Amino acid sequence: MSIFLEGDSDNFKINNQAFFKWNDSKVSDYLEKNPLSSGEFPDDTIDVSFFDKKYLFCCYKQQLNCDDDPDSPKVYFCKKISLPY
Repeated sequence: MSIFLEGDSDNFKINNQAFFKWNDSKVSDYLEKNPLSSGEFPDDTIDVSFFDKKYLFCCYKQQLNCDDDPDSPKVYFCKKISLPY
């Protein structure tokens, strides 16, 4: 199963606190210039205080379209992430 964050990274918040220290355009520019990074960002990009904690992901499943294979893996888009404890 794949999980994707919907929208731009400026909207990615955990308990209403921004996860990315960089704004969305800076993140996008970095990915464009570093296509082989596979989503690995420099240390100053993200708030590391969120690491080593358990999270609750509130996600929804992408709807099947008419021509989609019903047996293919579903993609989940997450709208809210919170710390359950």
